[in-house]
Amino acid sequence: MPQDYYPSGPFLSQLPDAGEFDVLREDFLIGFMKSTARAYKADLKDFREWCEAERVEATRPSGIELERFLDSVRERGYAAGTVARRLGAVRGFLRRVALRRVLPLEEG
Repeated sequence: MPQDYYPSGPFLSQLPDAGEFDVLREDFLIGFMKSTARAYKADLKDFREWCEAERVEATRPSGIELERFLDSVRERGYAAGTVARRLGAVRGFLRRVALRRVLPLEEG
């Protein structure tokens, strides 16, 4: 894969305490351009931190919980484009999570 794309492979083993969310996030980000992956990774970090603070399961939020997250992003003064990108990142991630529940990742 060209250098401009997000890496794949054994780098997951370098993540400290790589839990389910980390593995699913990295699986989602593989193949994106590095700049897109960097932005989505920050968006998903924000989402995960919000979920932890609100006691929401980050891989199974309800529609109402997603709206609450987006409200929190808006309340922090982010531009409409940033809010839209965060929504896109979270929705794409959750679609990947749903797919992985149907078609699990192969064990090493």
